[in-house]
Amino acid sequence: MNISKEHIDELNAVVTLKVEEADYQDKVEDALKDYRKKANIRGFRPGKVPMGMIRKLYYKPVLLEEINRLVSDKLMAYIFDEKLAILGEPMPHNGEQKEYDFDNDKEFEFKFDIGLAPEFKSDVTEKDKIPYYTIKVEDKLITENVENIAKRFGEFHDVDTAGKDELIYADLYELDEQNNRVEAGKVALDARMSLDMIKDENEKKLFEGKKVNDTVIFNLRKAYPNDAEISGLLNIERDEAQNVNGNFEAHINAIKEYKKHEVNQQLFDKVYGEGN
Repeated sequence: MNISKEHIDELNAVVTLKVEEADYQDKVEDALKDYRKKANIRGFRPGKVPMGMIRKLYYKPVLLEEINRLVSDKLMAYIFDEKLAILGEPMPHNGEQKEYDFDNDKEFEFKFDIGLAPEFKSDVTEKDKIPYYTIKVEDKLITENVENIAKRFGEFHDVDTAGKDELIYADLYELDEQNNRVEAGKVALDARMSLDMIKDENEKKLFEGKKVNDTVIFNLRKAYPNDAEISGLLNIERDEAQNVNGNFEAHINAIKEYKKHEVNQQLFDKVYGEGN
């Protein structure tokens, strides 16, 4: 990947990232092979779905996800390596950006605007008098802060049964009015569904007590009425998500529960550095 920086003025610059096929192709192919192993498509045994069909269904969303991850990681690494003092976060370039055909194009270019922090010198001498305040920190505030840090460094763990706020990995299949899978309907493999974010309590209850490899038929629109949520779950454009209604089948692949980190030396190492 080629990365360059163009200074606009003392406080603004544009970082350009040029992505070539070699930067992402191996990761995309590995992801597609993984999808093929997990794909549960009518008419084919697990792991036997033709690679051409997998590529047709999932190449574009897999490519977009990999390029998004790659560009994000490389951009932040560049800022760190170049020791750029920036203000705020990089933003997509406020100018003309080329539109790409992700089904056919192999090389991509992305531009980001960054704000540069100005040099600042503080001419403070021993003669200057500055107020000094002794801050009293209440126990309640300390407890809340420790709790927040423990949550921030927590992790997801596999659990046997779904309750009300777990994260479920499921293969989603669009169903017709008789709850049969729609041929060439919308499919999302290993979609991540947060039970805590399901809006309709009746739809949420359908998942309670379910285990891995169980199947749930639920109304996706009632569970997630927001078009952006449906777009993310099904890997489709938001305009297309507006037309999604009716039932979906969820084949549960994994159930994960988020647990906060124990308050111990391992947590302190992550927050303050090893041994502190």
